[in-house]
Amino acid sequence: MIRRSVRCGSRSAITSSRFDRQYSMASTYRAVRPSETRRGLGWLTNFSPEDEGPARQLLDSLRFVSLSDVRAGLQVRLHSLIAQGKIQAPALLVSALSIEDLRLGEGRTVPPVAFESFQLDDPINVVPGSEGFVGNLIRDLVSPALVGADALLAPSTKLNELRGKRCRSIVVITDYAGSGTQLRDYAMALVRHPTLRSCRSYGLLRIHALSYAGSSQALATLQREDGPFDGVWTVETAPSFQDAPWTANQRDAIKGICARYVRRKDRKRALGFKESAGLFATDASVPNNLPLILRQAHSGWHPFFERRTVPPDLFTELGSYAPDVVLKDVATRIGQPRLSSNLGVKYMRTATDEMFLVLALLLDRSRSASELARELGKPVATVDVLLRALRSLGLVDDQGNVTSTGKKELTTGKRAPRHVSAGIEGSDAPYYPESMR
Repeated sequence: MIRRSVRCGSRSAITSSRFDRQYSMASTYRAVRPSETRRGLGWLTNFSPEDEGPARQLLDSLRFVSLSDVRAGLQVRLHSLIAQGKIQAPALLVSALSIEDLRLGEGRTVPPVAFESFQLDDPINVVPGSEGFVGNLIRDLVSPALVGADALLAPSTKLNELRGKRCRSIVVITDYAGSGTQLRDYAMALVRHPTLRSCRSYGLLRIHALSYAGSSQALATLQREDGPFDGVWTVETAPSFQDAPWTANQRDAIKGICARYVRRKDRKRALGFKESAGLFATDASVPNNLPLILRQAHSGWHPFFERRTVPPDLFTELGSYAPDVVLKDVATRIGQPRLSSNLGVKYMRTATDEMFLVLALLLDRSRSASELARELGKPVATVDVLLRALRSLGLVDDQGNVTSTGKKELTTGKRAPRHVSAGIEGSDAPYYPESMR
């Protein structure tokens, strides 16, 4: 049955679509927030009473993901992109490594070139962190036991084998891109090779970045037209100071405690690597672009993370955690107070709320799927589903612009419901008609 709007005198294309019936979401209920864990409560004791509020807000703005979720997300996203033809197979899968960790020899001054300076499956100089996790994921993805695994090539594949197998894509994979520097530098080593560069220029090969999460700063870096990537894909957009849903005063207060509560010699690193001020971590990796007050562990300081590691007791208490995104607040922030007042009412389902809000966000200004995902707190694939539904209803065009029909629909979404009454509400007295008119 097609779901219809209960508004009198109007019919909503969104609420009357079959999309509500097809769209399902997994609501995750969190037992605790980071500030409510044992480590979080201890960490908050580092701050004076007037600074405890900003510290708590910083801590509860973290996005924390389990490796099992990262693994599943990357697998599903990769297979989906191949099925949609956005990544063409056969595809070579490689882990994004730091150039500094490659064994390039002492005193080397020229930029490294893949397949010449190093092989893609060479060991690295350090104990593997996220690189090891991604390496294990790739090993399983290219396993001959998997259906369709012949479309995925292992990093051990040599250059002449790539030609023989007619490789069409190279996918550089990581769990998190905070600044985008490591991904970009590794991909640059690939495109420096004359054969790969030539194949790419003739459209025979495409190089893609696939990260479970990426900050808006990293995505801007990786998507530059003069960069080494032809496609940049994520499962979700990682939060950072730049796009956290804070007021200007709240952001200033949080930056203030980040600077004041580190040692003087560390103040240049207060906001993390290249001041990217990330808010994302996994149960196995604490990126160096998180604020230092979350990572430092020295005498007299109650740590939250243990430098770059996640204490087992913290993950046991916290599990995967995402800050709540209140759709009403998003609508208010973009100047849609009437839409905000209608979001979450009984006759509108969650999918309907989100579709109206996507329309409002796109009408406010052009936004990519990853930007919409960040503001809604949803995976990019979920936003892709929302956008496809809006396009199928004629509310958004192929360029992501809101159509005239979409603008009318949004007006309907902002309209308060009419309550029709016979005038006898609140009375138990018998009603007798006095005339026929």
